[in-house]
Amino acid sequence: MTNVQDPLTQTLPRCQKAFVFGSSPAALPDEMLERAAQRLAIVGLVYSGCFAVFYIAYQLVQGSPIIEGDTHFFVTLSAVLLGVGMYAISRWSGLGPCRVLPLGLIFQVASSFLIAFEETWFPFTPQEVLRGHSAVAIWIVYFALLVPVTWTQTILASVASAMTLPLALSINIMLEHTNSPTAAQWVMLNLAPAVMVAATAPLSRYIYTLGTQVTKAREAGTYEFIERIGQGGMGEIWRAKHRMLAREAAVKLIRPRAMGLHDTPVIEAARRRFEREARATAALQSPHTVTLYDYGVTDEGALYYAMELVRGLDLEDLVRKHGAQPPERVVKILAQVCDSLAEAHAHGLTHRDVKPRNILIGRLGLEFDFVKVVDFGLVKALRASEQTQLTQDGTTTGTPGYMAPEVALGDNDVDHRADIYAVGCVGYWLLTGQHVFEGKTAMAVALEHIQSQPVPPSQRAELPVSPELDSVILECLAKKPVERPRTALDLKERLLRAVPGREWTPDEAEEWWDTHAPEVAAGSHARAVLV
Repeated sequence: MTNVQDPLTQTLPRCQKAFVFGSSPAALPDEMLERAAQRLAIVGLVYSGCFAVFYIAYQLVQGSPIIEGDTHFFVTLSAVLLGVGMYAISRWSGLGPCRVLPLGLIFQVASSFLIAFEETWFPFTPQEVLRGHSAVAIWIVYFALLVPVTWTQTILASVASAMTLPLALSINIMLEHTNSPTAAQWVMLNLAPAVMVAATAPLSRYIYTLGTQVTKAREAGTYEFIERIGQGGMGEIWRAKHRMLAREAAVKLIRPRAMGLHDTPVIEAARRRFEREARATAALQSPHTVTLYDYGVTDEGALYYAMELVRGLDLEDLVRKHGAQPPERVVKILAQVCDSLAEAHAHGLTHRDVKPRNILIGRLGLEFDFVKVVDFGLVKALRASEQTQLTQDGTTTGTPGYMAPEVALGDNDVDHRADIYAVGCVGYWLLTGQHVFEGKTAMAVALEHIQSQPVPPSQRAELPVSPELDSVILECLAKKPVERPRTALDLKERLLRAVPGREWTPDEAEEWWDTHAPEVAAGSHARAVLV
C-alpha cells in the first residue's frame, strides 16, 4: 500500500491557501507557519525598540530634546507603532498564521520604507559615492528566510521593499529641497537591495520546497501528522489526523533500517511480512485490543500503521505515580488483558511484548478502568503454515523485564505461553511496584529469568495478597511453558477466583479516576505507547 493522494483530500480547505499575493496553496506544515508567525511578533518588538533607541541616541548626541516635534520624531513614532502593531496582530489577534503571514509581507514593505526614509534623510555630498550598504538589503533577505511563502510572493514583497529606497530619497529631496544625488550615487545606493532581490528568488524557493518536503514526509496515507508523542528503537509514534474524517489516530512509523535491515530484498521481504501481520492484527475485534485503522508504506519507505488513539494511563505510569495496586483491581485489569490475548492466540498470533507500557487503562464511554492492549508490532504467527513474523528468527525480541525464558534463549518454537509469562510479570509489577527480577544490564535481567526462582509477590507487596493469587502469579512465571496456565482464558478464570469475596466495583473505579486523574476521567488526556 503506497501513499496515494486522494483527489477529495485536495479539495479540503487548508490554512495555507489564504495568502494575499497569488492564490496558489503553500502546502507547508502548520507548525512551520505558526513558528514563523511567532517570529514575526518578536521582530515587531525588536524593530520598534531599535528605532526608539537610535532616535534617542541621536537626539542625545545632538543635544536636542528627546521629544521634538520634527520629522524624525514622527517617523520614529510611526516605526514604534508599526512594530508594536505587528506584535499585537501576531500574538493577540487570533487570526492565525494563514492571515498573519501575509500581513507580515505588508509589514516588510512598510518597515523598509521607514528605514529607507531615515537612511536618506541626510543629503549626499558631491564627493560621497558610497555611504555604506542600506539596511533595507539585509531586511529583504531576512524576510525571505522569516516568512515561508512562495517565491513569487517573496519577489513581489522584495521588489516593493527595494523600491522604498528611491521613493524615500525622492520624498526627502522634496521635503528638504536638497540637491539630487549624482547618477553614481543613485546606482550605489540601490545596488545592494537590487542584488538581494535577485538572491531571494532561489533562497525563497529553497525554503518553500524544504517546507513542502517536510509536509510530505509527515504524511502517511490519508493521515496527516500533528505531533510526535513517542519514540523508541523501532521507530516513532505521531498523533495524527485523518484528512477527510478529521478523526484523530496514533500513527506508528517503523523504519526498516532501524531494525538492522539494509539490503533491498530483505527490506522488501520485511514489508510483505509487515502487511500480512497488519492484516492479521486488524482482524482482532476484542474491545480490549487497540483498533487498527490503516497500514501501508510511506513514500519515504517507512512502514506505518494508524491505530486508535487511546485516552488513559499505561500501567507503568499507574504504578510509578500511584504505587502498587489493590489485588482486586489487579485481577480486574489482568482479566481484561487475558481477553485481548485470548483472541490473538485464537488467531494464531502471540504478542511477544506484553509489558506495562503496552497496557493502557482509562475510560471508555461510561466504563472506568477499561483496558486496551497496544502494540502488536512484534507479533509472530504460531502456526507453521503462517511464518509471518516481522522479527527475524534467532533474534531476541521484547523487553527483558517481561521476557519469558524461552524468548531470552532465542528459541524458535516460542508460543502463546510466552505472553502468559509476561502477564505474570505485569501482575507482579502491579501488586508489588517492583519487577520480578532486577539487574544492572538487560543481559543480567534476562539471565535471572532463565535461571532464578522469583520471590512470591505476597512477600514484597505492601497490601495483603491471597495465597490463591500468589499461586497464580508464580505459576505464570514457571520456567517451563508446560507448567504455566494452558491458555489466556484459563488464566482469566483462575485470576477471578483468586480474590474470593472481594471485587473492584465500577463505583470504586470511577471514584479513583475522579480523585487521581480527573483529566483522564473527563476524556481529555490522550496517550499512545511506543516500544
